[in-house]
Amino acid sequence: MQLFLNILLSIYFLVFDHTSNVAILVILVLSLFLNIFRKNKIIGHLNQLVGVVALSYVFQFNLFQLAEMLMKVKISETLVLLLYVLTSLVVLLPVTFVSCGTIKNNWLRILALITVILTNCIIPIPNFENLPQFNRVIGSGLITSIALVIAMILLIKQWGFSIRPSIKFKKSPNLKWWVLISVLVFTTWFVFFSQFVDIAQNWAGALWNWDMRLLDPNPFAISSAISAAISEEFERYVLILLLLVIFKKSKYQLTFTICLSSFFWAIGHYLQLMNPNSSFYIITLKNIMIWGMGCLFAAVYLYCGRLEVLIILHFILDFIAYSTPEFVRSSSWNILGRYANGLVETAVLTLIPLLVTFILLKGKNKKVLEENAMQLIS
Repeated sequence: MQLFLNILLSIYFLVFDHTSNVAILVILVLSLFLNIFRKNKIIGHLNQLVGVVALSYVFQFNLFQLAEMLMKVKISETLVLLLYVLTSLVVLLPVTFVSCGTIKNNWLRILALITVILTNCIIPIPNFENLPQFNRVIGSGLITSIALVIAMILLIKQWGFSIRPSIKFKKSPNLKWWVLISVLVFTTWFVFFSQFVDIAQNWAGALWNWDMRLLDPNPFAISSAISAAISEEFERYVLILLLLVIFKKSKYQLTFTICLSSFFWAIGHYLQLMNPNSSFYIITLKNIMIWGMGCLFAAVYLYCGRLEVLIILHFILDFIAYSTPEFVRSSSWNILGRYANGLVETAVLTLIPLLVTFILLKGKNKKVLEENAMQLIS
């Protein structure tokens, strides 16, 4: 039904509104053809591939065009906004069930998950000019993030896993409270340090004397930070879950899971290359630092077993980033970034979290990670 509706919408947009393109219609008609003959094994696999790679984008792109068209014909923006939000929350469900949910191989599940998430990150968003506050929230990607979390929850269930992003606390003889508290305090400090080292005017301002007056908190920064924290940390949870199962029989299960989940999380940030002013070199250095931070986040998650801890830490990280005005960044002392064309900063902000990750992968700390990993996949 959703496929037919989107074909009709695309024909209308192409013929009457002149806002669609032939490629969208071709993808939809191809998908319809593949669906009709999907009982053939090869065609069935092609149908699944088209569904994962293209349909999640096409469905949401048509929803964007529909919202824009309705506003052009003077339908109430409030009504269009409500329709857009409610439809956005469920538009991914058919793709989730039909294309992604039937995948059996865990590596292909990871690939499908990343593909759907990345395609959703490049969807254009309607401009509700007369509703500026709501426009900022929609523009931050918050609705898309909620839709992705809903889709990921349903995917986990369809793949046969229990949904346990925060596991039940069990007292373990291997758990040391001073280690847990130290790790959480350090990670919180490092989140602040990693952001203020780029904008502080001196070392004190980077290490501990964080000047909050440099920030410009606003609704867009708050909703953007919430959006990224919720969806990206839930993505991390799903990646960790699948990788723990993949490497269940390997003695390097935890190491591979932490490193690869962070790698898959980091590569998504290459979407920043879509900005015409971006630099591949700079984004690559940032992604290396993001990978290091991701390893620390994954290790902390496996140690404490609480996803909400990562969501809070991620929110703080992105809130500072989104709240920092560009003129503050351009006028900062750039304590580390000015050395060796950014390589010194990359090394420091990558090696420090990796060191803590290494510590958590040793001795009794590793036992705690193993116990919590077993709870996640049991």
